Amino acid sequence: MMDTLAEGLWGLAEGFEKTGCIAQAIKCLEAICQSHVSFLPIVEVKTRLRIATLLLQHTDNITQAKTHLERAVRPFSPISWML
Repeated sequence: MMDTLAEGLWGLAEGFEKTGCIAQAIKCLEAICQSHVSFLPIVEVKTRLRIATLLLQHTDNITQAKTHLERAVRPFSPISWML
């Protein structure tokens, strides 16, 4: 069920992106990251990478893009495996 929710929001974000509504696309993707629902780590990684890509392609918000990229790689850092 959670995969279906993420896929739905990804699809909605893609639709917004195709129509040039980048802010709405980012909001759909951020809803996944800010959800209180537990998604598989790969879902959050893919979502954060997509947000960072949109931010870098369509805005000057490098800081926020960097934050999403840092959070995307966090599950793969050596420290996270030790916890």
